[in-house]
Amino acid sequence: ILIVDDMSTIRKLLTHELEQLGFTNIQECEDGQEAYDKIVDMHILGNPMDFVFTDIHMRKCGVLLFVKSVIKKKHMERLI
Repeated sequence: ILIVDDMSTIRKLLTHELEQLGFTNIQECEDGQEAYDKIVDMHILGNPMDFVFTDIHMRKCGVLLFVKSVIKKKHMERLI
């Protein structure tokens, strides 16, 4: 699971809640570009992301650019 939000408090809160529900291997990113890079890296390592929680309004790279970038990669379109 990947959590993408430019506010660390939100990331930590969501991570905590998911851990309480029993989820493991939760990763965090601050913006869409960092998230995109993380998703690509994890795919290359053979451990693709199963689910992404993302904020709509982020400072650096927002969700629209992030989604467009993911859609361009055929192996990652299942995330959308």
